[in-house]
Amino acid sequence: MNSINSSLNSLKAKGTGLGIEIDRADVQSALPTPAVSAFDGVLTASQQAEQAIASAQNDAEKDKQAADQEADRIVQVAEAQSSERLSKARADTATVTGFANAQGSDSDPGLLWRLYRDRVGKILSQAGSVVTVDPRDDARLILQGADK
Repeated sequence: MNSINSSLNSLKAKGTGLGIEIDRADVQSALPTPAVSAFDGVLTASQQAEQAIASAQNDAEKDKQAADQEADRIVQVAEAQSSERLSKARADTATVTGFANAQGSDSDPGLLWRLYRDRVGKILSQAGSVVTVDPRDDARLILQGADK
């Protein structure tokens, strides 16, 4: 700004002054067009990446919530089935258990065994397979695992 004013003053001193004086000079930068385009491209790509990340996080949270709900449902069904099986087992064995608890010194000692033999067949018939082992036998027993 000072150099412009000094040039104008030298013109004025020679008698060819323009009659202007510079008080302020504003400088504005301008980027080359390819640089502006490249910057805009980077900015657009960055915004698209942020949107994709946000969308993926939303999808992941939805999937997590669905999986949590399914896990809760499976646990509830398993607990209900377990409770039903336990109630059925108690009902199936209630007669034998009742007689065993109520058996006194004057009752028929063979009644409990007859009742047990009568009921155990029905209970064991519901199993896929039954392996019986003499508890007084000290031989080792190896059972094959379930087929997968």
